[in-house]
Amino acid sequence: GFGVLAEGDITDDLVAENVEAWKRYYHTYETDDPATINGLNDQGSQVSDLYAYMGANYYTNFMNDSKDGYDWVPELAVADPEPVGELDANGQTDTWRFEIRSGLKYNTNSTLADRAAFNDRDVAYEDFLTPFKLLLNQANGLYRGGELANKTGAAAIKGAKEYYAATKNSAKGVDETVDFSGVGVKLVEEGGKTYFQFTLGAPVTMFNARYYMSTGLYMPVPKDFIDLVGVDSYLGYNEDKTTTPVDNSLSLGSYTLERWDSNQQIVFKK
Repeated sequence: GFGVLAEGDITDDLVAENVEAWKRYYHTYETDDPATINGLNDQGSQVSDLYAYMGANYYTNFMNDSKDGYDWVPELAVADPEPVGELDANGQTDTWRFEIRSGLKYNTNSTLADRAAFNDRDVAYEDFLTPFKLLLNQANGLYRGGELANKTGAAAIKGAKEYYAATKNSAKGVDETVDFSGVGVKLVEEGGKTYFQFTLGAPVTMFNARYYMSTGLYMPVPKDFIDLVGVDSYLGYNEDKTTTPVDNSLSLGSYTLERWDSNQQIVFKK
């Protein structure tokens, strides 16, 4: 429901919380520790729900003033998507774009020097393409990548299936040796502005263009961060658990991971 992520404020201490700094943190309880926050490789809802706390979308939702519905609000975008080319008689086209918001910065609470170096780092425009190259590299074996590659109709991204097939024997990570130009996501420079342009599998209205692309799975991430932590450890623990999801994730959303420990405490800092 509304009022949990970006909009809520807690005004009284939680008596049951022993850590002073967390007494006014929102609390919820899970039956088990998923040991990862990798929504890109999740088949259920638990991990995806956790990922949503730190994920950011091109467009998000906030409760409206009358508190009986919601408004669409640009988050990583500057404004609503605009059509590329002429709309058909139904007000639809398959290609849309939005201007990328400037001044975006990554957050991390990791105390490891190589990870902490990414804190407050500017989001580069090319970082908007990295999640697609990560998801659609078949060698990475990410569940949501296979799902994206096999979408049909308006929910599909043009060229995604072909790129996914071409990366079957790629190296893990972001493989820049495979031609990405046929995938329907790209950066466009025009009039001193940078746009993220996307082509879907069928013509859609502006509402559906915004809807189909509004997922935290597409949150920008630097390629060199993926290279640093490795695909298998990204958003989770490394093999010997010397690094945690706190160390192996970056946030652009309302919250950033603060702790993930053996007491099954998953802590986010607003």
